[in-house]
Amino acid sequence: MDKIRKEFESWAISDMGYMVARVGDGYKCDYMNTAWLSWKASRAALCIELPENCKGMALTVSELHRELDKAGVSYK
Repeated sequence: MDKIRKEFESWAISDMGYMVARVGDGYKCDYMNTAWLSWKASRAALCIELPENCKGMALTVSELHRELDKAGVSYK
């Protein structure tokens, strides 16, 4: 969760111009708190379906990249 929160706060500060003021697991600002709940839900819902032919076997890097691209997930 720490990585997800750091990514969210970085986005909120740089892209949205929000100040980060935490209150428990949420934020003082209602807009920021709603954005945080949405951010967490979007990460929890993310699921990549891997090809049938790889069950029990490792994917090559290019195969993994192809599946991530199809799902619209960014990677480094």
